[in-house]
Amino acid sequence: MLRVLRCFSRLAAGLAVALAPAAALAVKIPIPGVSQAEGDIPVNGVDAIAISPDGVTIAFVANLQPGLETDRLYTTTLAGGVINQVATSSEVDDIPAFTPDGQTIVYVDSDGGVDKVHRAPTSGGVGTVVNDLVVSFGFRLGSNGQTVVALTRDGVDDVLRSFPLAGGSVTTLSTVNGQGDADTETFNLSPDGSTVYFATDNALDSANETALFYVPVAGGVPTSIPLTIPADRLSNFDIDTVAFDGTNVVFKADYSVNGENRLLRLPLSGGMPTEIVVDDFPSGSDIDDFVISPDGKTIAFTADLETIGVFEVFVVPIAGGEAIKINNEFTAEAIDLDITGDGVPDISDGVIDSDVLREPLGRSLVWTPDSRQVLYLADGEVNEAYEIYLVDNPLYEAIPGDYNADGLVDAADYTVWRDTLDSTTDLRADGDGNEVVDAGDYTLWSQNYGGPNAAAASASLASAPEPTTLAILLIAAGATATRRSQSGNQVESLHRDRS
Repeated sequence: MLRVLRCFSRLAAGLAVALAPAAALAVKIPIPGVSQAEGDIPVNGVDAIAISPDGVTIAFVANLQPGLETDRLYTTTLAGGVINQVATSSEVDDIPAFTPDGQTIVYVDSDGGVDKVHRAPTSGGVGTVVNDLVVSFGFRLGSNGQTVVALTRDGVDDVLRSFPLAGGSVTTLSTVNGQGDADTETFNLSPDGSTVYFATDNALDSANETALFYVPVAGGVPTSIPLTIPADRLSNFDIDTVAFDGTNVVFKADYSVNGENRLLRLPLSGGMPTEIVVDDFPSGSDIDDFVISPDGKTIAFTADLETIGVFEVFVVPIAGGEAIKINNEFTAEAIDLDITGDGVPDISDGVIDSDVLREPLGRSLVWTPDSRQVLYLADGEVNEAYEIYLVDNPLYEAIPGDYNADGLVDAADYTVWRDTLDSTTDLRADGDGNEVVDAGDYTLWSQNYGGPNAAAASASLASAPEPTTLAILLIAAGATATRRSQSGNQVESLHRDRS
């Protein structure tokens, strides 16, 4: 009977919500120590994840020691199986972050009973305190790897402050009297790391975040982004999960219906936000978390679009449209179909024993640096034992030669190719897909240099050497190109001084 109920619930959900077909199956990244059976006390699992700039190493926070509920910081590869504890610590809180060179991980440790930002070598070693500032649950590392923006306590409220990763003075970015109380999920940095966008409870006399601001990470007076709030939403409107897409502030909020969060965008000039429409979004459903891809083209988000209360992973174009579910199908021990007026199955007496990790418990979604794949956390096998899954982005459209996934083909992509030449593991610059970074990938880059938007790339290209110039420089530096026997099906490799 349960099998029938499960099948019928899936069918009903599929009829009620016209979502695109699911993407390819996700691959679980095995982590030793995660609970593999019901009944473990406590249940061991992963709480938060980050990925290195080269897309090779995963940093994750997890409680993996039997009988303990203490989170530690670990690393593994995309293949999983072998893990490395990064540093001895009291307990790691918050989402870790890599420096741009991937050599250092920044994290929050409750050393001495208070949370402070620490750093440690990715390969493992002694963790050191970056700054004695006591932080609340929440920090961001600038894309240059030099500045930390953290949520810190000011009386009973939280404000934003920044400080150098190398140590130094603290800069106050927001104040309680000026902007109000900020929250863990309501601040984020621009892609270039120069500006922080955040929401506070300043606009209305409530605990909800209802006002938007931005301020340079280096400090200054925060600029208000005027937000028009409908009169009937003044008492319970709430902003959550703020991001920036290069032009607009993108945020999650129950702007139209109380408790039903949708994706919204708002220009920096302010006004009435525009919904990023997800086609056939059922009444009663809710978006929990979202992350914009590094190339700015796609949003990955978690929502209960198919079964109310069961949050799964979807992708949608940045402009909105049809959502594609990308997580593996979740299982159910039992489910009662309580069909409401909208025809969407609700959880009632039954128990769905799988879900994506919900905010604010941790970060459940992370893009790979090239925007090709998504990492997510879900308890797909053991209830509340969250594990790491990797799945392809079905909306990904590669730009030939764009090896750093910034939407441009320029000198920065050549740098990625140069630094990964001959690699069979770091394949960011494997443009022709032959599983090795070689001369063919250089040719692909040079053929597409300046694209796809020459106007947008003009600033970068003005100071960048042309591919022909680069080739001359390589020869002058003593580069040698060696072509092996074509009959042996060997590929051409380019060897030169990488210093």
